[in-house]
Amino acid sequence: MNNQTIVKFLSQLRKLNVQVSSNGEKLRCQAPEGVLTPALSQQIAERKPEILEYLQQVRQEEHKNLPAISVIPRDENLPLSFAQERLWFINQLEGSTVAYNSPGVLRISGNLNLNALQQALSDIVRRHEVLRTSFQTVNGTPIQVIDPKATLNLKIVDLQEIEVKERETVLQQQIQQEITKPFKLERAPLIRCRLWQLDATEYVFSLTMHHIISDAWSIGIFIQELSSLYRAFTQGEPSPLAKLPIQYVDFAMWQRQWLSGGVLETQLNYWRKQLDGAPDLLQLPTDHPRSSVHTFRGAQHSVILSKSIVTSLNALAQSQGVTLFAILVTALKILLFKWTGQSDIVLGTVIAGRNRSELEPLIGCFINFLAVRNHLNGQQRADQFLQQVGKKVVEAYSNQDCPFQKIIEALNPDRQLSHNPIYNVALLLQNFPLKGFFNENLEATPIDIDLESSLLDLRFVILESSEKMRIDCEYNTDLFERDTIKQLVEAYQGTLEKLVQQLDSKLSDFELSAELEVKAKAAKARDKKPKIAIAATFTAEPVEESLSFWMEELDLPSEIQFAPYNQVFQELLNPVSLIATNQDGVNVVLVRFEDWLRNQNSSQLNGNGAGKEGILTVLEQPDKKIEQIEQNVRDIANALKTAARDSSTPYLVCICPASTTAESEDIALYLRMENFLASYLEELSSIYLIKSSELVSLYPVSDYYDPHGDELGHIPYKPTFFSALGSMLARKIHALKSIPYKVIVLDCDETLWKGVCGEDGATGVEIDAPHQALQEFIVTQQRAGKLICLCSKNQEVDVWAVFEHHDSMPLRKEHLVS
Repeated sequence: MNNQTIVKFLSQLRKLNVQVSSNGEKLRCQAPEGVLTPALSQQIAERKPEILEYLQQVRQEEHKNLPAISVIPRDENLPLSFAQERLWFINQLEGSTVAYNSPGVLRISGNLNLNALQQALSDIVRRHEVLRTSFQTVNGTPIQVIDPKATLNLKIVDLQEIEVKERETVLQQQIQQEITKPFKLERAPLIRCRLWQLDATEYVFSLTMHHIISDAWSIGIFIQELSSLYRAFTQGEPSPLAKLPIQYVDFAMWQRQWLSGGVLETQLNYWRKQLDGAPDLLQLPTDHPRSSVHTFRGAQHSVILSKSIVTSLNALAQSQGVTLFAILVTALKILLFKWTGQSDIVLGTVIAGRNRSELEPLIGCFINFLAVRNHLNGQQRADQFLQQVGKKVVEAYSNQDCPFQKIIEALNPDRQLSHNPIYNVALLLQNFPLKGFFNENLEATPIDIDLESSLLDLRFVILESSEKMRIDCEYNTDLFERDTIKQLVEAYQGTLEKLVQQLDSKLSDFELSAELEVKAKAAKARDKKPKIAIAATFTAEPVEESLSFWMEELDLPSEIQFAPYNQVFQELLNPVSLIATNQDGVNVVLVRFEDWLRNQNSSQLNGNGAGKEGILTVLEQPDKKIEQIEQNVRDIANALKTAARDSSTPYLVCICPASTTAESEDIALYLRMENFLASYLEELSSIYLIKSSELVSLYPVSDYYDPHGDELGHIPYKPTFFSALGSMLARKIHALKSIPYKVIVLDCDETLWKGVCGEDGATGVEIDAPHQALQEFIVTQQRAGKLICLCSKNQEVDVWAVFEHHDSMPLRKEHLVS
């Protein structure tokens, strides 16, 4: 056997998306419809011995150091596979959802033997333990429980009596209800089937399984076995299917044992390195703001690519030495790069996870999720980027065994209920269409279905069949409108076409449609977070954690940015600085007066050049020190005044406390300067001063100074103080950004009306013109947002009696809060 020749031949098959596998002396081929031409099929048949021998050698090499998958005892607690464990965890976190239903629907034409069909279904359930499995919890740990008696009863619905015009509508409604009914993981079986009879020779069959016991490959296995069993049972023959040597639960135990040591750690190291520093998600230009919880409500938009573009894409894959999948990923990443403006893009995909021959005939959830990360540059050529993507795809496949849940645990990303961890956009290429012929007189063809759900923000599912390619874009309807998705899919088509026609184009040459551009700009403007720009006389970055926490808690999403170290004056005076260009947020200036005594000219230092703890240099002459501080205070006051005059953004100026080692005369100086600054800025409406005494009073931290941090990194405060400082800043920003509710408290007698209701009674008081005018004014204030309260010595019943008797009064009970 010429290994080089057979390797080249199999490589060509892979580029055509022809998957070959062996089971003993049998060779299996799986390919998109239309790819296996008579000539190619003949080539494969002629080279079958070579292919089988090569695959056997590869399998022996791959499995040389792998433990065999053994049958485990069933009288112990049976573990979940890693994929099942993730789905179980999601179910516990989010509850039952139809998003994890795996349905398949077939239209069957011919004379259907219902008894044979039921017998075939029962035999499949008997054959695969996973179809009789439920999921229970023992001491907080999920386990698989196999029910030996669980059965699958085919439910038959007769629609023959319904008029033909209405029948299809009723059918579609009932199919949708059937496939979108959630499962409860605690109850087996997690599979159901239904058959609709439309007339004597026309039926529709639905199969729905929960994803925790199945995947797309499993649907194909189920239909293939159903077809084989049905043919046998209609002829009175026994099952032609060989006994399964192992079951899914055996794989689950084997997977946990195999991935318990160095194998897992080696692959985890790859994913840690690959995804280190990756963005939490793609900031998609959505039509609607993202909610705090992902709802799974979705829809699907589909288009079919022309035969010519599919042929060109396959030719491009061959000429560039990459897979069709790599080309599809490349085009989508270029589109996302242009649409989002992000250059660091992580795209999800799914791997079948059946890289051992004994797993191929099993029904179960074997899939794993992969995250393919690339950096894009507008000056990069498309052909260069295609090769980069191809390399990353190969690397990801080489590390495909690492469970996605383990990657999440290792990276420990900030988990949000609003989106999937690590990636929120995915692309899947599927070339195993659902099809089957039950026998020569009974034909089954697939029906397209829509679960009306979306696991991710966007998921592109590419389906190959009959030399055509269909793009299904699943999208979250809480985020996107159908028109936007339609435009996005059209843009994806355009990107694929440009790749084929102008592969040497720069990524910057790829363009969005005018409609997508406009929508993207509108979304970015809507989602833009107000900026909190911080300039400080010391290293202030440790305040970010506390400030970020409170901004989120107060529902004030903000982007916190820091000016360069110790550049307060530059920030205030430079018209293009961070603070000067902040047009829609808050500018924060943190000042510690003694910081201005650092790094003075060496001629001003004392003899040995040493300073107090945390202060590197101190002016030798007290008068010079006072002069320096006073001058800087005047300068910053004038700079703040000028900056505030030229900007509509409010300034929050915080005077931070001096170090605990400062001399008493220095502290007195700082206090005088603080009072001067407060007096000077008092008349400036856009500048708000936080005095050090206010900060210490509201958030007392007795041990706040860090001399070591001050000396090494000019970080003068301990973490507890930075937490207090962040809380104080958040408090003030909340007050600035919140609607300023004000309260108006009114007396009743001789205020709202003339007279005393407790003495004169409701009929004795008078609503004359002046009191009428006052009430009308109060009503306008209430509508403007003021809170209106009454304060009276009268009995409450007497006051309400006036309101009830004088029903023409402008002021009503509903205008009052107290």
